[in-house]
Amino acid sequence: GATTSPYQSLLVGGRALAEHPPALLITRDNDEIVAPAHSFKYLQALQVKSPDVHGAALLAVSPGQEHQPGGGIDQLIDDYALRWTFLDRHLAADRVPR
Repeated sequence: GATTSPYQSLLVGGRALAEHPPALLITRDNDEIVAPAHSFKYLQALQVKSPDVHGAALLAVSPGQEHQPGGGIDQLIDDYALRWTFLDRHLAADRVPR
């Protein structure tokens, strides 16, 4: 049957889980649009369903409201540094040495 969310697709497993890319989940501590607990549930489901994929899922809880970072320019720089580091790490695994 059809699923209605990425979380439900994870629980079912199969193709959705086999094709799941590395995931960086960033949630804000005061997000009123999507409760931070949803990110924790999603990460936990990833860890349970594919425990052999070490480091392929990371959850960061940072200051802010809704989907916006808080704390000024320092927090914005930290957010981008986290994203680029995660991306670089997982792209590096696919690089072929020359």
